[in-house]
Amino acid sequence: MRETFRICIILLLFTIHVNAQDFLSDSIRTVIAKTNNDSIKASSFIALARHQGSDLRNVDIAIVTLNNALAFARQKMLVNQEIETIRNLGGYYSAPGYAKHDFAKGRALLLQAIALARKFSLKEKEIDLLTDLSMVSSVKPDSIKLLIAQSLSMSIQYQLVEKQIRTLLRKANYYVILKSDSARLFFAEALSLSRQSSLPKSEVDVLQAMAVVYSNNHKSDSSNYLRLQALKIARENNLARQEVTLLRGCISTRGTAFFIKDSLDPYYERCLFLLRQLHEDSLSLMSSFATACMDIVNYPKALQVYFSALHASKERKDSANIEEILDKIGNLFQAVKDYKKSIAYCREAITYGSKSQFYFLFSHIDMAVAFVELEQKDSARYFADKSYNLAKDLYGENIYGGVLNTLGRVYTKLGDDNKALDYLRRSYVYFTKIASDYNNYCESTIGLATYFKKAGIPDSVLLYAKLGLRTAQANDFSGSVSEASNLITEYYQNKHNADSALFYQQINFEAYKKLYNDESSRQFQNFFFAEQQREADIAEAKRIAADQYAGKLRLYGMITIVIVALVIGIIVFRNNIKKQKSFDLLKKQKQEIDLQKSKLEVSITELQTTQSQLIQSEKMASLGELTAGIAHEIQNPLNFVNNFSELNNELIEEMKAELVTGNLQQATEIADDIKQNLEKINHHGKRADAIVKGMLQHSRSSNGVKEPTDINALADEYLRLAYHGLRAKDKLFNATMKTDFDESIGNINIIPQDMGRVILNLITNAFYVVNEKSKQNIAGYEPTVTITTASSQPPSGGRSIIIKVSDNGGGIPQKILDKIFQPFFTTKPTGQGTGLGLSLSYDIVKAHGGELKVETKEGEGTIFIIQLQTA
Repeated sequence: MRETFRICIILLLFTIHVNAQDFLSDSIRTVIAKTNNDSIKASSFIALARHQGSDLRNVDIAIVTLNNALAFARQKMLVNQEIETIRNLGGYYSAPGYAKHDFAKGRALLLQAIALARKFSLKEKEIDLLTDLSMVSSVKPDSIKLLIAQSLSMSIQYQLVEKQIRTLLRKANYYVILKSDSARLFFAEALSLSRQSSLPKSEVDVLQAMAVVYSNNHKSDSSNYLRLQALKIARENNLARQEVTLLRGCISTRGTAFFIKDSLDPYYERCLFLLRQLHEDSLSLMSSFATACMDIVNYPKALQVYFSALHASKERKDSANIEEILDKIGNLFQAVKDYKKSIAYCREAITYGSKSQFYFLFSHIDMAVAFVELEQKDSARYFADKSYNLAKDLYGENIYGGVLNTLGRVYTKLGDDNKALDYLRRSYVYFTKIASDYNNYCESTIGLATYFKKAGIPDSVLLYAKLGLRTAQANDFSGSVSEASNLITEYYQNKHNADSALFYQQINFEAYKKLYNDESSRQFQNFFFAEQQREADIAEAKRIAADQYAGKLRLYGMITIVIVALVIGIIVFRNNIKKQKSFDLLKKQKQEIDLQKSKLEVSITELQTTQSQLIQSEKMASLGELTAGIAHEIQNPLNFVNNFSELNNELIEEMKAELVTGNLQQATEIADDIKQNLEKINHHGKRADAIVKGMLQHSRSSNGVKEPTDINALADEYLRLAYHGLRAKDKLFNATMKTDFDESIGNINIIPQDMGRVILNLITNAFYVVNEKSKQNIAGYEPTVTITTASSQPPSGGRSIIIKVSDNGGGIPQKILDKIFQPFFTTKPTGQGTGLGLSLSYDIVKAHGGELKVETKEGEGTIFIIQLQTA
């Protein structure tokens, strides 16, 4: 009964389980989906990308999100968000930890963001971007100094204290290696400025940066003091995010932060509490805490936390985290010398197939270590060689020292002395000069000591073993203390120095007790057995649930089949009864449909004929409106032709007289004048010819062929023709014409007579509404019609041509705005319009692949917008 109850509880928990979700990502996506504010939406996209990119494994996803945010910000003309998006993209491409980093692209993006910030006078953003650019790896030292100086100068000029502090920090970090004294001065200046300005957040950032520098220079006491000061200020000022960062450093035993064993649990609990408040993920914290527990030989606690993190990752179906934690559990079993279990977990991690390149690599390294300890040298060599190749693919030539020291120790046991010494030396240099990972530093020094012991160089054994022992004791790394003290003990035994040998043997004994005491081993085994039992219970519960589910499916299947058979029988029976009736009814309906079809075809033919006549009528109506304007336009060149013809007759008489008197020079000059007059006659004759051709082209049916056309000239010509046409009909009509043409457009491919009809229709309507409004005798009103052209390049590519016809008439009432493009709809009095003008215009623009839109404000005017896409 009790066993049945236990299985039911497990089954219930399994049934109601839902996959854990990333709360922050879901919250941001909810804001994006629900907000109507473009600025908030764009900022939310950027926040989502930052959250995704906080794990370098998801930078590709973050870049996709940022590209979407950039397109949205540009579309909505949100300059601040556009700059911030470009800045984040530049930061990701400039990050050395990103596998697909591209320093040149990162630098180019940051320069683009700086140019935008300068264009819109966004000084704070410009300062931040200058500082960011100085951190890109490919920037030359002289350029870095110039960028820092420029950023600092602007911060002081515009009294931006926080930016000044950030720039001073960047300057201090730059001079840490070049001039340490100068770096200290810059750190001190930044710290003093943050305190004077009462900026606790900046003060914490400065103290933390100083602590990192001291830690990298192996000055742990100073580093510890500064971190504790920063932690105190962060707590006092409720700076939760800064406190989380500091606590993470305190928990880590393998980073640049310090470590206090007694404070490990409180720091971990406090950090967990803050992460929950911030709605942030705690999986990486759990992993760091478990690793710290492992380093201080609290193996049971480490195993317990690793398994908790593994369960959470599996609920999330986070393959990369599962791979990481499986590898760490495998590494933990190596520490307790259970190499077979270590191989099992590492092999399972490898099956996830490089979801995390770093842990995919270390799973292979841990396999090599386990196989060499089990004296399966062929397998060990295979995994060691593959590990090195994976490391080269991941790091290039600057391979991480933790890889090198482990492979060095493997090759030492494999007897490959050349590779062993090479890898161990490179690892030692890495952790001495580049990083301050104390755990791996111990591994490197003890690895070298082990190699030199095998090579028979006792003095080197003593040197490196003592280096490793000193660091291991300072950080309470019991495993490294045991290994190093054992090597030193053997050295002094060989030198017959009994006192020293006994001293280090005692150190070894104490460390060994910590590593392998019975209580710790028992707890470790209990946790492991409990985990195995839990997995067995879940498997059994799943099996029982699956059996029950399968039984229910079979029962429900049989019931469903019976019900379906009954329903089908009833339906078939009813269908058979109705079949004959339906057949007769369908036959009668078909006859009626055939009759209606023939009537409809006749109606459609008549409608098409009527429609063609109406369209031709509309075209002729527009031609009629043009006639007076064309007449006016033709009259001007004809006047010139007549005047210059009469003038030439007079000049010819004068030339004859001069020829009679023999004055050839004067006759020649008169002949030149005649020639000039003839040229002018020819010019104005061609002008009249062009006007007539344009009229003919407007009147004839379109051939449907697009040809290169100067849209500016077309619009200008129809504007003048329409104006003079209306003036001819109504002598009192008067209006101001304005044009603003984009000369860069050039010729575009359109059907000129069709597009001319559209422009003429829109201009004629505009003149009509301003004339109607002018009849109201409104004081100060000046009827004005404006036509403009412009060219732009949309993000989708190609070129967009915009033609706008604007008027300051009475506007279009909202209640009829949706009807203006409908055929036969008109607001003009009966007999003055067919209602086809705008409808035909709309269809013509659509046929050109464009769009005809309207913007209006009742009482103030209307703008018709033609938008055409060109290749």
